[in-house]
Amino acid sequence: MKRLIIIVVGLILPIFASSQTKLDTLFYVNGDIIVAAISRITTDEVEYIYPNEVLINVVKTSELREVHLGSGRVLKYSDNTAALKHKNNHGLPADATLRELVAAGNNMYIILDDPSKAIDEGDSFLKGYVTELTKWNVVDELKTADFVLYVLTEPVKSFSKHHTMIPAIKRVDGSIVWQGSKVMEAPSVYNGFMAAKGVSKKVVEKSLLKEMLGSL
Repeated sequence: MKRLIIIVVGLILPIFASSQTKLDTLFYVNGDIIVAAISRITTDEVEYIYPNEVLINVVKTSELREVHLGSGRVLKYSDNTAALKHKNNHGLPADATLRELVAAGNNMYIILDDPSKAIDEGDSFLKGYVTELTKWNVVDELKTADFVLYVLTEPVKSFSKHHTMIPAIKRVDGSIVWQGSKVMEAPSVYNGFMAAKGVSKKVVEKSLLKEMLGSL
């Protein structure tokens, strides 16, 4: 009987200890805050896992302002914070209007928010269509951008595997200046049976070039 109790206690203690582990907090440049367990940190990326999940999420360090570890240590990304204080790559004011932000030739930084990891190709489709169809320059660092294209995406739970995207234009400090309508696309012969490719093109052609620029 004593042996059984010892075994049971031995099984419970690790579980209890893990449940008491303090989570880490990621503070994004755009103002978002994520509470999760960080599994790996490199020079360019941070990998983290949400509580009660096993999926590994990855974020570029260029998108982060600070990381507060559960141990109490704070990691600050000073270069990214500085990006919020400058007047953009083309000398735009901090409160620049939508028209000023999206002027032809300005620099765009893309953030694809894909919480379910539905798009294996990441933001490559968006970058390709912006480069092909618009007069904006896509940059890889927030500190060289004039504005941010923020796109929230999720798959529609249906047999046809539709994808939806909701685009927004933000200043580099994370404030929203324009919110687009939701666009949806299903796999078809026109997009090579890749819904993510089709909906990315719709974001650029329909949302940005027609809906947004058409309102200016």
